[in-house]
Amino acid sequence: MICTLSPNQIGFSLRKLAFPNRSTEESSIQRDTGGSYRKAQSAQVITFMYYLSLIDDNISAIEHLSLPFDLAIGPHQLRHACHLAYRHPRLKLVLNHCGLPVYYTAAHGVNNLAFSSWRQDLEFLSRYPNVSCKVTGATGMATNSNDWCALSSLSHAVSCFGSDRCIFGSGWPLCRLIEPTQTGWADQAIMAKSLDTGEVPGEIAVKRARRGVPLSVLNMWESARLVEYAMGDAGYGSIEDKNKVFSLNAQSIYSLTIRPYGSCPKTLR
Repeated sequence: MICTLSPNQIGFSLRKLAFPNRSTEESSIQRDTGGSYRKAQSAQVITFMYYLSLIDDNISAIEHLSLPFDLAIGPHQLRHACHLAYRHPRLKLVLNHCGLPVYYTAAHGVNNLAFSSWRQDLEFLSRYPNVSCKVTGATGMATNSNDWCALSSLSHAVSCFGSDRCIFGSGWPLCRLIEPTQTGWADQAIMAKSLDTGEVPGEIAVKRARRGVPLSVLNMWESARLVEYAMGDAGYGSIEDKNKVFSLNAQSIYSLTIRPYGSCPKTLR
């Protein structure tokens, strides 16, 4: 059984917690940053720590209620997340998409962000026992650099957090904002092609990642197989480890009640 969770299905948004009203958000940022917001395309340029200072009481309330908090952040914010984990040790934090190491550099042009820095910061964050990591095929858009291959990024994340604190997730339903017809599961054309070549979709996914093919084309099945390959590379390839990453960890962190297949009561027609 696979529990799939998208980044915004469960959790909270730092921006929404700080500014429920968007007009209030914009005016506050313009006032507090000396007008620098007017030079930016969006409020996303404001640092993680700026929002955190505004909503610390809200974070404490989430911690008190034992609710999970999803971190939809980039690699440049991992050290700030360490501060959050230290300040709120009982807060259940879930890092989405391994901190988007590939996507952020490709989409935002942070040329000075080295792969070694992301690896080191992720390892620092994994030292906090209240932090888990959501491993997905949607780590972003692969570049020409072999170092930024999604497979190596996933393998490093699994190595840092282990099978006890990794959760498999998908980009669904947010992926439908890019491709409205995407269901998250393998399309018939992909399945037919894999049958013709004798390959399973997961093997195709790994080949795509190694060739630097955009990972946004991966469906949920391919993402799952890609994570499975990465787990094997990191030394977590046992059935017990897979049960944790693909099901049990999500049930525990998000307090999910999963009914076995076929156990749901039949509705009367």
